Amino acid sequence: MAPYVTASFGIITVNYSPELALEDIMHMADRLLYKAKAGGRNRMEFAEWAGSDKLAR
Repeated sequence: MAPYVTASFGIITVNYSPELALEDIMHMADRLLYKAKAGGRNRMEFAEWAGSDKLAR
């Protein structure tokens, strides 16, 4: 067992919209998580939902 723990996160912020389902938010956060993991250990990727499945930085 390693003497330390690392963590990567995918973070998305959204404004309420009846057009946006929880599954859509989770999918976007999941994409960001895998982008963080691809970048190495102890990373965060974050974005703001800008509508029409576009992510703004």
